[in-house]
Amino acid sequence: MMKGSGGNRPGGSAAPAPAAKGGGDAGAGADVGGDLGGNLSAGTGQTMFPSTGKKWTAKDSGKTTRNYASGGSSGTTQWDIKGVGPITNLEVTTVVNVGGCGDEVSIKVYGPSHSGSNCCWFIMDVNCNSGQFMMGGEGPHPKTSKNGLGTGGSIGSMKNKDIGIKLVIYKAGSSYTAIGYSSVGGTGGWKEQMRKSFTQFGESKKSSTPHADATIQFRTDCNGVKYKEAWASEIHPPGSAAFAKAMMARAYYRGGSRKYSGRFIYPEHQKISLGYNARQYKRLPAII
Repeated sequence: MMKGSGGNRPGGSAAPAPAAKGGGDAGAGADVGGDLGGNLSAGTGQTMFPSTGKKWTAKDSGKTTRNYASGGSSGTTQWDIKGVGPITNLEVTTVVNVGGCGDEVSIKVYGPSHSGSNCCWFIMDVNCNSGQFMMGGEGPHPKTSKNGLGTGGSIGSMKNKDIGIKLVIYKAGSSYTAIGYSSVGGTGGWKEQMRKSFTQFGESKKSSTPHADATIQFRTDCNGVKYKEAWASEIHPPGSAAFAKAMMARAYYRGGSRKYSGRFIYPEHQKISLGYNARQYKRLPAII
């Protein structure tokens, strides 16, 4: 853990002890992300949840040194997506190799540039030593609580491995849901590590809406960290009519094995309501 309190490094704070599997609100370490209809086999450049088609790719900020507000400094690697704006429904993905770094991989969304007393951000951190997932917030800059929303599952040491990390975050009514996923080896085989619901994000100051000039930040306070993928996509949130239509387009069907040919069919050629429960459907493994 790096010292200092600039950005998301509160002075004197220590990483919380790894939680047992089952931490967070649901299913840490289990293949439970599919209960919302997400594609846990999503590969390189693919979203788990239906995309609206809007996608952004992060760029290396070029920063190599982090100066903390409380004094001291460290090396840093930071990639940014600028110009996202006030979009609430996001799937944010990175594949990262931290080398020997003992800091955290941090993903920040919903807030503007990290300067002055700007506000406010939702943060998901993954500890490089333990692989533990944490959710918290920042606001105003640089006041941060990296585990203010709790801790989730652990994937073990991330050092010298390609690790896939996804943050899915969306809003329904006044409530946000954030879900953290991991994929050891990069992409595919995604496992949910934690899930939290909340109505505001930040720390001592909070917000209930993303900033008009919101950015997305990928950050680890070590040099030499390799972000092999760093991108985000706007998604259709679970429960929406657009989500249900997209799931039908992905050829989900009810029940077990059933022969099919040509393109896609549903059992008994039945029509599926837009309000279907996604967990009752299975993805077609192939087209024959």
